[in-house]
Amino acid sequence: MYANYSPGEEVKCRMMDRMMNSNDSGLERGYGNDYQITKRTYFQHPDSYTDSVSTEITPHVRNRKWNGGSKTFQKRPYSRRNGSRSASLEYTIQRGKERNTSALHDTSCRTTQGDNSTAHKIPSCLLKMIVIDLQPLSIVEDKGICAVMRAIEPTPEISRVTSKDLRLQLLQMYEETKEMVKKELASSDDISLTSELWVSRAEVSFVTVTCHYLGKDWHLKSHVLETANLPDEHTPKHIVDQLLKTAKAWGIKDKIHTVVMEGGTTMKDEVSKAGWTHISCLAYTLDLVFKDVLEKYPGLKTLLKKSQNVVRFFHCDIKAEQKLKEYQLKLKLPESVLIQSVGNGWLSSLSMLERFVEQHQAIAAVLLQRLEYNLWLVDEDIKTINDVIAALQPFKKATKEMPRAGYESISFIIPLMNRCQRDIEKLAQNGNEVAFGLAKMCEWHFCNVKLNRWLTVSTVLDPRFKKLLLSDDYKVQLSRRQILKAMDDISTSAVSAPVGSGKQSHFDFDFMRYVKERPITMFQSPLKWWRVNKDLVYLKRIAHKYLGVVCTAKPLERVFAKEESDVFCNRRSCLETENVNMVLFLNSNCSTTM
Repeated sequence: MYANYSPGEEVKCRMMDRMMNSNDSGLERGYGNDYQITKRTYFQHPDSYTDSVSTEITPHVRNRKWNGGSKTFQKRPYSRRNGSRSASLEYTIQRGKERNTSALHDTSCRTTQGDNSTAHKIPSCLLKMIVIDLQPLSIVEDKGICAVMRAIEPTPEISRVTSKDLRLQLLQMYEETKEMVKKELASSDDISLTSELWVSRAEVSFVTVTCHYLGKDWHLKSHVLETANLPDEHTPKHIVDQLLKTAKAWGIKDKIHTVVMEGGTTMKDEVSKAGWTHISCLAYTLDLVFKDVLEKYPGLKTLLKKSQNVVRFFHCDIKAEQKLKEYQLKLKLPESVLIQSVGNGWLSSLSMLERFVEQHQAIAAVLLQRLEYNLWLVDEDIKTINDVIAALQPFKKATKEMPRAGYESISFIIPLMNRCQRDIEKLAQNGNEVAFGLAKMCEWHFCNVKLNRWLTVSTVLDPRFKKLLLSDDYKVQLSRRQILKAMDDISTSAVSAPVGSGKQSHFDFDFMRYVKERPITMFQSPLKWWRVNKDLVYLKRIAHKYLGVVCTAKPLERVFAKEESDVFCNRRSCLETENVNMVLFLNSNCSTTM
């Protein structure tokens, strides 16, 4: 720098005089060093400032220049005539004259640049992160996220982003998206609802209502409509009243035909009073079958609880877990982590027991070494566990054919249960008592599925499964009558004219053509098949209505993927009560691209 002075030289201000006349030790301390002098000149005497690239000195220094090698000042001529300097060397900073009011002017410059590039995008990106990852709005005020934001864009505006600011943006985003969803729903005539009950970490009960329908392009569309707070002692009537309230608010009450949800006879009656058809969630019913078996066989329930305690012991005891790893290596077993089941759901229990049997030798060795006799399982216990695993395999094999994300049509229910019951009955005949109990409970819970017109018509009109209910002339005629009844229901609406003899003859022609068509494979899409086969006009309208009903109340990725389900549920439970409806709505209905 060339804003330097020789000791004892006369200068323009007292501060500069103190800096220039400080002794050598002062210079070493940094008080009168080159940087401090230059900084003082830049902010307080901008007319005299010259940037470091210049070889001239400021007017503060009279005929002096700094000799870096000898650390002395030497004389040098300086001309102020007409205020001119050598044109090739002049680099006077005019900004010093214009922006000398604050030492933070350099930061302000960066803010201006950031506003054109990154700074103005960060709040919207934060909001997208909150919606996609189901985070509470208060996260933007946490120290960690604030540090990250400052590192990305170190501007004052970023540090001032608050949860209140983001909530205003959240409200705007919610209202805009809500209008878009309403427009989409207006174009659909047939809508089904699903509802999911859950409890937040603050022990507040909620019901999340989702609608489903087939678009004109034959793609299944799903929209979360509302997440509403329920009374502490909520009954089936409270839940159905909330569904009615949501349906009316969205203007779709008369378009709804079915509601897929949990619940027994009381819930079914309340849904019927609303003018809708109740369909039990497939995932919930399968869990209910297994839970009823546990209640019927108390010893089985006790054994499941004991297995959970063993897994919990290894998860909580670090030394035991380390010993388990050592025995896994010694016994050449898979180096797998024990799985803990959540509740008494069939899939969660099956995953735990399969891993338990796989690692039984290592588990037994550690428990014996640690003298944990209260956790010891005898050979009879292991035999029973193997029976449970074998009895649940038909459920596992059948559900493996379902997608692992999104939703599946109710047309899947009858084929799945037919296969499960057939395989379970074979196991029961071979002496598996658990399978015998499962067979009885399956028969109890699914005995009326073929009497439900929504299930039978959807199965017949699914090209993957139609042969199941069209295998002989009697079944063909029975299915024909059910579809005709469904067609009558559509015709009595204002959308279509009543069915006449001419229409019925056309329907019969289309129906027999469909019966003769070859079924498609399990890996092909029934919706794509109907999109391509446009000439089956009279069947197509019915298929569009019935295949748009889903078989589970929540997405399949949360039915079959435990880890993904746990992450979603844990994050959802931490959302603020006042924001949970908007965040879950946007999470479902907005694009996840950043």
